[in-house]
Amino acid sequence: MKKQQAYIQSSLLERDKETKKLIAATEQEEKEGRNFGGSFGNSVLKDI
Repeated sequence: MKKQQAYIQSSLLERDKETKKLIAATEQEEKEGRNFGGSFGNSVLKDI
């Protein structure tokens, strides 16, 4: 039982790291999108 709990916690931590990477990438894309994509880029990003 403890092994399973440890596994679940480590996989949640991994997922958290991945989520943070995705959020950072999305924020970066939004910044860049505003620069060259204008309002079109922003509306596309909001739909995702």
